[in-house]
Amino acid sequence: MEEDLPAAVKQVQARWPRLPIRLTPPIGQHPALLDLLVARILAPQPSCSAKLRQSGERADAWIVLGHGSRLPGFAAQLQAGIQTVQRRLPEIPLHVAFAAQSPTLEAVVIHCLRLSQCRLRVLPFFLFPGGLLRALQEQAQRLQREWPLLQIQVEPPLWRDPQLMQAIVETLQAFSPALE
Repeated sequence: MEEDLPAAVKQVQARWPRLPIRLTPPIGQHPALLDLLVARILAPQPSCSAKLRQSGERADAWIVLGHGSRLPGFAAQLQAGIQTVQRRLPEIPLHVAFAAQSPTLEAVVIHCLRLSQCRLRVLPFFLFPGGLLRALQEQAQRLQREWPLLQIQVEPPLWRDPQLMQAIVETLQAFSPALE
């Protein structure tokens, strides 16, 4: 992203030099997204699995799952954000996993099982549904088949949340004051 997108912007600007293009920071770096994670974790969960609903029990732990990146600081940045969320929610165990790098969802699930955390909720830290979400749901189903005591629920991505929309608006306004 930090290399590909600026190169693409340069190509477009070379072709259309009068077209103004501004590259904003990734929306995932906006501080409001940490507030969004806290709100999603604390919210009543109508989407939780039948097993969790029937038991009336809350999740033993949450796993925030990021895409992963070839950029060296990506994982550390998400880990630091989750540590901030953990300080705000000290009674709720939080773990971080990645789809494209370590620690993987499977490794984190195994870690949780070793801690006797069998009822898990996975919160995808990506914006939209698509192939990655489908792969995550399939992997969660496979893990649940492998470990019958495991109850794992994949939450929806962030795309419909008003807090995300507000973060996008704030980012656009910060970089394009004419949009206010």
